[in-house]
Amino acid sequence: NDTDRLSSGARALQTGGDALISAFMDNANKKGVMFSGVFTNNTVLQREPYYAAVYGTCDTADTSISVVMYDDDARHIQMIHGTTTSQSNGDWKIVFNSTFANGGNYTLRVTCSACHAQPLQQTLYNITFGDVFLCAGQSNMAVEVHWTFSRNATYHAIEHNGRYA
Repeated sequence: NDTDRLSSGARALQTGGDALISAFMDNANKKGVMFSGVFTNNTVLQREPYYAAVYGTCDTADTSISVVMYDDDARHIQMIHGTTTSQSNGDWKIVFNSTFANGGNYTLRVTCSACHAQPLQQTLYNITFGDVFLCAGQSNMAVEVHWTFSRNATYHAIEHNGRYA
């Protein structure tokens, strides 16, 4: 009947909500090591003169986390190698010890050899450095590249380098 369907739906919603809350409350549901969801392939990190940082989570508290960045344009030369220790909730963060100019084609890898579950590492590809602007507001905020002051340099970089530089 309708009452049974309603109460089973409410139980499912309550169970799902409890699971969601549980996932945020502890690291029991975390698996291995991973970057935060704000970092994906094709990520833009903060350029010089500021120091970029990456962060994420792991399933093991107080364990060593290693981040390595390779320059894919320079035959995969290691550019950054840093380590940190995860916090009691599994969160970790590394601030790079160098700054980087605009552009680049980098690979970023996080590793946790002491984590309890797979994956023990995660790799992100096509990482570059630049400025990131977060804008919110009117629908008239969109500006096409051909209306910008640097359009010629932008088009040239895309045509000759295959990407914005």
